[in-house]
Amino acid sequence: MTPSAEYNFYVDPEAARIVLHSGIPITMVGWDMCIEYSLMYNEDFNKIADINTKGSEFFLAINSFVKNANKDVHKVDGSTHPDTLLVAIAADEKLMTSSSYYYVDIETKGELTRGENIVDLHNITGKEPNVQVCEAVDREKFKTALIDVLKTIN
Repeated sequence: MTPSAEYNFYVDPEAARIVLHSGIPITMVGWDMCIEYSLMYNEDFNKIADINTKGSEFFLAINSFVKNANKDVHKVDGSTHPDTLLVAIAADEKLMTSSSYYYVDIETKGELTRGENIVDLHNITGKEPNVQVCEAVDREKFKTALIDVLKTIN
């Protein structure tokens, strides 16, 4: 949405802050994880096309647009799948191969940084960690999980 915030945090940073400070277990999967681990390239599209189910057809139809938009906006040659990656990790946390707990907060008032999530990597604030932050994903297991789901949608 902005150079410092993704859409949901930008449009309602106060709600994001409430959730982060609610005390419920939270795992954050950042955009950096999506760019690194959820990108689907031409060869992935070809494998998904070979499935030939309603699920794979829907995936290809929707994500062809995303793939083209990503070339222009994000300068990447593939389709990104942030929601899919997040749901896959929620279903099977073992897809995360690395994560750490950090104190995370949201900027609610910044003129240039509204909605930015602040991850205290070095515990400078001294505050109790409140979020598990995903730091690496098994890309092959993620792709396999996605393909397995698409195979079941007939």
